[in-house]
Amino acid sequence: MFGQLDISERNWEHTRTHWAVKDVDLLDVLVRNGILQDDPSPAPKVFVSYSWDSPEHLEWVRRLVIDLRANGVDAISDRTHLRFGQDLPHFMEQVAACDRVIVVCTENYMNRANQRLGGVGYEHLVTAAQLAGDPSSMRFIPVIKDQRDAGNTPVNLRGRMFVDLSDGPGYNTNFQALVRDLHNAVPPVPPLGRRPQF
Repeated sequence: MFGQLDISERNWEHTRTHWAVKDVDLLDVLVRNGILQDDPSPAPKVFVSYSWDSPEHLEWVRRLVIDLRANGVDAISDRTHLRFGQDLPHFMEQVAACDRVIVVCTENYMNRANQRLGGVGYEHLVTAAQLAGDPSSMRFIPVIKDQRDAGNTPVNLRGRMFVDLSDGPGYNTNFQALVRDLHNAVPPVPPLGRRPQF
């Protein structure tokens, strides 16, 4: 693979211990040579629903969308996908076409959802209708970015297991668990053993 990786054997480049920047697609070379498997499964499509609480909150959500997309999740939000002149209700109705919906829960989001106000209220109507049709649905994932928001979930999402993405030592572990869940790569349930002899 030296030639495919632009590594010269003539000047002993392959024996050196330093790194060189190469203008090759490493992933493509490794897949073509059978070292890595190219995953043909489609990326999970995820809608991110949130309220415009503050500039810091908007930046946190934008960063979440970027991080999800970097991990193979086709995350969609108004800040990254909505264009000037686009039909707002039609954009928000994409919730129905997505595999999962991440609901970033804050006090403001909860209040707007419960009172059906603005864009959050409209998205929540779509959510409520889908949950009414299938109460056991796991499509809607409550996410908190601050421990204080653990109780700030809309009425129809209360009691559902949420993902804690608050700052702290557990952020990376919880984010990776979310990504695995979105990719349906959760560990299997351990097999049930036989009843012991008593």
